[in-house]
Amino acid sequence: MEDIGVVWRGVAVPFGEGARVREPSGEIVEEYFDELSIAISGRPRGIPLLLGHDHRAAPAGTVDTSEIVPGVGLVAEGRLVGAPAEIEGWRARWQADLMTRLSIGFSHRGRQEWRRPRRPGDPPRVIRRGVSVAEVSLVTWPAYRSARVESLRQRTARSEKSQAFMEEAAAECAAVDARLAARRK
Repeated sequence: MEDIGVVWRGVAVPFGEGARVREPSGEIVEEYFDELSIAISGRPRGIPLLLGHDHRAAPAGTVDTSEIVPGVGLVAEGRLVGAPAEIEGWRARWQADLMTRLSIGFSHRGRQEWRRPRRPGDPPRVIRRGVSVAEVSLVTWPAYRSARVESLRQRTARSEKSQAFMEEAAAECAAVDARLAARRK
């Protein structure tokens, strides 16, 4: 099988966990995400995996897919890219638990859900709505403690010959299914 790279998977944004962040206005708030925060069209796919939100540096990889996992968060998966030595460096950092956390760069539209502070002196709480994720970053210190890369694995692709065999077998199965369906009518 052909080696096509290292695949990472992790929780980009946990649901129900608060983080103290600074709003563009300068106000400190306790921010939350839940199952309704990220619009379907705003889920990351085909976007860069950056290092520390640095848009000027070369990306460390890609975000290929993402899904909302109820009770867990926005789970994303992608590939690390670079020369073999760079990828091995990322694997070593991950195994040493360095720069294994995730953070998102996002925008939001519409009305946000504001809640009173939990205790006097605490910042107001906001549950994000209408979020569109622009990038996911590998970071050392994330806003959310449980936002992290959970796994790295080597991904391989079937050879062209094996892929052709699988496609031919699938076509034969479809033809048999069609013949059986025709007999039942």
